[in-house]
Amino acid sequence: MRLEQFKPGEEDLSELVALAQVEYGDSEMTNPDYLEWQYVNNPAGAAVIVVSRDEAGQLAGQYVVIPMHFLFRDQVISGSLSLNTLTHPEYRGRGLFTGMANETYRICADLGLSITLGFPNPNSYPGFVRKLEFQHVGNAEVLFRLLRPLKLLRHLPFIRRARKYEKSRLSNPRVIAIPLKIDGFTVSSLDFGADAAAYDLFVREAMGKRTGVWKDAAYCQWRFMEIPTRTYHAFKIERDSRILASCVVRPRRVYGVEGIFLVDFKAEASETGGHAARILVEQVLHLYKRQGCVIAGIMVGGTSPEHRLARQAGFRRIPERLLPHEAPVIIRRNGESVDEGILNYDDWSFSFSDYDVF
Repeated sequence: MRLEQFKPGEEDLSELVALAQVEYGDSEMTNPDYLEWQYVNNPAGAAVIVVSRDEAGQLAGQYVVIPMHFLFRDQVISGSLSLNTLTHPEYRGRGLFTGMANETYRICADLGLSITLGFPNPNSYPGFVRKLEFQHVGNAEVLFRLLRPLKLLRHLPFIRRARKYEKSRLSNPRVIAIPLKIDGFTVSSLDFGADAAAYDLFVREAMGKRTGVWKDAAYCQWRFMEIPTRTYHAFKIERDSRILASCVVRPRRVYGVEGIFLVDFKAEASETGGHAARILVEQVLHLYKRQGCVIAGIMVGGTSPEHRLARQAGFRRIPERLLPHEAPVIIRRNGESVDEGILNYDDWSFSFSDYDVF
C-alpha cells in the first residue's frame, strides 16, 4: 500500500468518483461537476488530497481538506476544512485513515494552512480526536423555529418513517426582487457580484474581533451561487446604501417536512444592526412560510452575537434526541504558526455553511 498526493485540476477526478460510489452511490460526492466545483474551483485554492493505492494501483482510500480563509484577531489567515474522508470497505482497519491524514497535514503545514476545521459525524469523531490531534472545542447549537405548528403536529406520526434530509419539493420561491421598504430599511436580494464592495465592508464590521470562516463576496459567490447541485438564496437589509444584516437560505426537507435553513446569518454589531436583522429574518421566513415551509433552522455558536439574535427571532433548542444531527466542532493546529487562542470556542461564530453538507 502506498500513499501519494492527488492533485485536482491536474489529474482525472473519475478515480475519486469511482471510490465514492462504493460508499455513497448516487450522491454529490459522486457528481463530477460537484467535485470540480469543490476541489478545483475554490477561490482559496485547490483541495489537498492524499490517497492510498493498493499493489495494483487501485484507490483504497482518500483524505481531503479544502483551503479556507479564517478571521482571527482581526487578521485573515489561511486554513482548511476537513471533508469527504473515505476508505474502501475492503481496506478498513489497516491504519490508512491515520497515515493519509498525517501526510495531508504535513502538506498543509508546508502550504501555510495553519489550522483545519472539522464537523465530524459520530463514527469519525473518535479517530479525529484520538489519533489526529484535533481538539474538541465545543458544540455549535442547532436551533429551530416552527412556522406552521399545526401542520407539523399532523405529520408527527410519520416522522420515524421519513428520511432525515431530502431535497426540497417546493418550486423555487419568488425571491424578493423588488426592494421592500420597512421602518426606513430596504429588504432585497443580495448579489455577491454587484454588492461585493458594500458586502465586504459589512462583513468585516459584522465579524469585529470574532473568529470564524472569512466569507467575503468572492467566497460567497463560489460557495452559494456557483455550486452546481444546490440552490441558495441570499438577502440583505440596508439603510442609506449600507448593508446592516444579511442571510443566505437553503430550502430542504427534514424528516419529511419542508424546512428553510439559514445557512449564513450576519448583522452589524449595533442596536440598529440587531433591529435590522430581526426585520430581515421575519421577512425571509414569511416568504418561505407562504411557499409551504413548516420549520426553520439555524446553526450558531452558543456564545456568539448570532445566537442572541436567533433567540430574539424566535429560534429555540429542541431535545437532543430530536436533532437531525449533532454539531461538534473540532480544530487542529498544523504547526505553531497560530497560537492556542484559535481554540477558544467563545470567540468563534459558526453557521451551517461552514461545513460542506449544508
